[in-house]
Amino acid sequence: MKLSQLKKNDSGVYRAEIHSTSLQSPFTQEYVLYVYETLSAPKVTTDEQPSKNGSCTTKLTCSVEEEGDNVTYSWKAIGQGAHELHDGAILPISWKLGEKEKTLICMARNPISHSSSNPVLARNLCEGASLLFPGASGWRNISSLAAKSL
Repeated sequence: MKLSQLKKNDSGVYRAEIHSTSLQSPFTQEYVLYVYETLSAPKVTTDEQPSKNGSCTTKLTCSVEEEGDNVTYSWKAIGQGAHELHDGAILPISWKLGEKEKTLICMARNPISHSSSNPVLARNLCEGASLLFPGASGWRNISSLAAKSL
């Protein structure tokens, strides 16, 4: 049996009745069907915090459109000595002027796909708050800002 053109609302429990010449009567088998969406590229937003004395602390939040079920998030540093930093959609970070640059990406996964955000430079989060967005507050999308900085 082949299923195609499935939609999210096709998920559910199905029963198949199997007929065979080797069986005296039909056999019924139950199946659970899960339909997942292919993930879009994650978007990264930041909770702006004012920069003080050349340092800043903030949190990055990663999300995908139409998240669906079973989506997991993790953060990874890229570059020298890259490794997974954090599991979860929210990453608290801090950066100080003169400190080695931190370049981060968010990865979103579900059972059928995975996708990564544009790289995010920690320095731009701190400098960008005062240089690019004076007086701004609240949440802002930084994915495009980070990509332009590379």
